[in-house]
Amino acid sequence: MTVLIIIAMLKAVAEKISNFILPLWAFQQTQSNDLMSYVRLFEYLPFMVLGFIIGALVDRVGSRRGFTVGTLGQAAVLVLLAGYGAPAPHLLFLLVFMLMGMTYFANNALIVQSRTALPDNRLIAYNRYTNMVTNVMESAGPAIIGALLLLLSYTQALHVSWVLLSAALLLGMATFRRPPVRAKKPFIPDVVYGFRALYRLRNLWVLSWWTAFANAVIVVSEVVVMYCAKSSFAFTDFQVGLLFAVGGLGALSGSWLSEYIEQRVGVIRVLAYSIPLIGVAYLFTSLHVTPVTLGAMLFCESFLFSLYIVCVRTYRLVVAPAEDLGKINGITGSIFKMFIPVSLGLYALWGNQVSTGMVLGVMGALFVSGTLVLLASSALSMQEKLSDNY
Repeated sequence: MTVLIIIAMLKAVAEKISNFILPLWAFQQTQSNDLMSYVRLFEYLPFMVLGFIIGALVDRVGSRRGFTVGTLGQAAVLVLLAGYGAPAPHLLFLLVFMLMGMTYFANNALIVQSRTALPDNRLIAYNRYTNMVTNVMESAGPAIIGALLLLLSYTQALHVSWVLLSAALLLGMATFRRPPVRAKKPFIPDVVYGFRALYRLRNLWVLSWWTAFANAVIVVSEVVVMYCAKSSFAFTDFQVGLLFAVGGLGALSGSWLSEYIEQRVGVIRVLAYSIPLIGVAYLFTSLHVTPVTLGAMLFCESFLFSLYIVCVRTYRLVVAPAEDLGKINGITGSIFKMFIPVSLGLYALWGNQVSTGMVLGVMGALFVSGTLVLLASSALSMQEKLSDNY
């Protein structure tokens, strides 16, 4: 398990560097949030276009080979960006699309490899540890990368990113087990079977779409805060990193307390009620937008959404049958991100025309009203806890 966590950590650092730099690089080119939003759009587009089939592809080629191909593809795209700089926008969008497609392929394979390498009684611990790694990067990553950019250019920082990915690749190739050979179904029926397996898990099916709705709103807040910090408050890259580091501290706290809260509240209640509380934070911040209120909002948002993500990922891990994990992980991961391109595209079109406070107010209203609809529908079994499944 230690090697898997080290690999996850190397990838988390590398991916955080590229994800943090690319929107800032886009803003540097145009001084507008349009290109920033489109970069984010093309980061998430692969989830909608390729996500439903990636899980089946990983099951067919094997998690070891899938991780190798995906991570190698990530490194290759970053080498191109680091070597030739930010090209014309249409080429930048294509490279970002390729980068995120390979990222999703590699990370799906890493999850399936964890099921191959670890006994069932260690999978939940592994999932929580990897979420802690992610949240540590959310906490310390922006400030560290912002400080790094005081010394390095964007292209030099991307060199650091692909070197870390290469280290993760070599470690994975040296240690990953080859998965057992399974009989292969025809590809399309295999994908359809994955949907049927997911639909039978009714709570997970509903939560997948609820998460898609939540992600579509949350990701816009990241662009809104970054654009507001750069354009309204004239923050440096380092100051932007510090602002997002406040949110990272919230994410770390939420992850740390997730098991304690879930055991007392129940996993479904956590997943239903954390989202409207984020909406309330948006609504309060929309009344008076300052660096202090943005920092407080990021802390509350990150605390609650980290709690949400740990619970929904762990819930998926414990309820999905082992033989269907790759397909269910791929399909749910795609659903999770399905509406993000839509929300980012809408924000790119009209985000410049409205104030930050107005955008936050709309997002807060969406979260609160969406929760009321979910609860009124009685679509979820609210009493369920994670301990009911293991």
